Amino acid sequence: MNGWIKLYRKLLNWEWSDDPNTGWLFMICLMSANHIDNKWHGLIIKKGSFLTSQPHLAKKTGLSVMQVRTSLNKLKLTGELTVKTTNKYTVISIQNWNKYQQDNRQPNSQITGKQQASNRQVTTNKNIKNDKNIKKREYSSLSDIQEKDFEEISLYYKVPLAFVRSKYDDLVNYCGSKGKHYKNYRLALMDWVKKDSIKLRKEANEHVSKRGIDARGVR
Repeated sequence: MNGWIKLYRKLLNWEWSDDPNTGWLFMICLMSANHIDNKWHGLIIKKGSFLTSQPHLAKKTGLSVMQVRTSLNKLKLTGELTVKTTNKYTVISIQNWNKYQQDNRQPNSQITGKQQASNRQVTTNKNIKNDKNIKKREYSSLSDIQEKDFEEISLYYKVPLAFVRSKYDDLVNYCGSKGKHYKNYRLALMDWVKKDSIKLRKEANEHVSKRGIDARGVR
């Protein structure tokens, strides 16, 4: 693969900049992503995305498969990546690829979208976990979960929408491979999002605390 990518100095202040595994994995993802749309076996792999697998990423980065999985989850939690996995392939997409590799000016539509999302978050004060309407609704199949459900779960747990979608993909793959069934698939998805977001936030907080101790020279 030839060519080059842009790297911005602000990455020095990025929250994962002092996490060697996660930072290096993200660099590999940036360098591996398509710069134009490509076709593969009838699929369109869009620019900013690429086909891979966790073992392949482990080989390219020198990390273990478990380390790759952990770092991918961190990058999904903070909205850098989306990961779509099937039994045949994995597609990783860089969120805001154009922002990284093209014009560094932010379109008005992005600003407006962020403002709208922020306004929705401020006005959302329901505890959706205990919302009786959710429990009353069927959600007896994965297809019953709609875009509005993703948005509500994202706002409630304060995680990127892409992270919720990635957990949905994980749930789909889990149910397909294990033959698992749930009475309410939305509640199952919420449980998956909650557990993984709590775990990753704990790891991130421990990492930040350790960084603060090291910076003060305490051993």
